[in-house]
Amino acid sequence: MKWQELHNGGPLTGTMVDYKKGPNDPIDPSEQVGTWSIGGTDNRGVSVTYDYGSGGSYVYSVFNNGNGTYSFCSTNPEIVARIKTGGGGC
Repeated sequence: MKWQELHNGGPLTGTMVDYKKGPNDPIDPSEQVGTWSIGGTDNRGVSVTYDYGSGGSYVYSVFNNGNGTYSFCSTNPEIVARIKTGGGGC
């Protein structure tokens, strides 16, 4: 799996943009796909809600694995991800 969702806003809420080929691409431009918000902490990490409108809303406990990856846990499966900061959609 490879997602390129650019998280705008912050620090506790914002919009998610599917970066695609970039905001200025005439064929496959970026578009907003939903919103995100941080709801606090639980025993596994920080609670983050991703709301895709008619595509559903998903809540994950996010925690740092300490090796450059983060785990997004809900029910199953666990999603392990590298989070790239800065620039968009690389």
